[in-house]
Amino acid sequence: MDFCGCKEPRVTYKIATITHRTLHTQQPIYLAELVHVSEPTRLLRSADRLLLDQPRTNTAIASRAFSEAAPKIWNSLPPSITACDNYCTFKSKVKTHLFTYHLADHPAPLSRFINEFGAI
Repeated sequence: MDFCGCKEPRVTYKIATITHRTLHTQQPIYLAELVHVSEPTRLLRSADRLLLDQPRTNTAIASRAFSEAAPKIWNSLPPSITACDNYCTFKSKVKTHLFTYHLADHPAPLSRFINEFGAI
């Protein structure tokens, strides 16, 4: 099972942590220019969440770009994770979320998953 198009949980983890750092520090600038916070025109239940605009792409190669993958992964994370301001807390919560998500579908390669991520 893939999480938002990424078959490898470590890729999803890396994109999520880079996106968090980009949103909260605006660094690096070249990545901050690629992600845009969604501003709904109507009052929606999701208005209190920090969601990103997802650009439309027509090709498979374009869908792998950071500007496409970052919003897709970020918006799929639970609000309890995306609301974290502290980077270390965010990393821990993302690891736990991806660990339980991946473990639910792939119980056998648990040792490989732990070796890739290290201690939670």
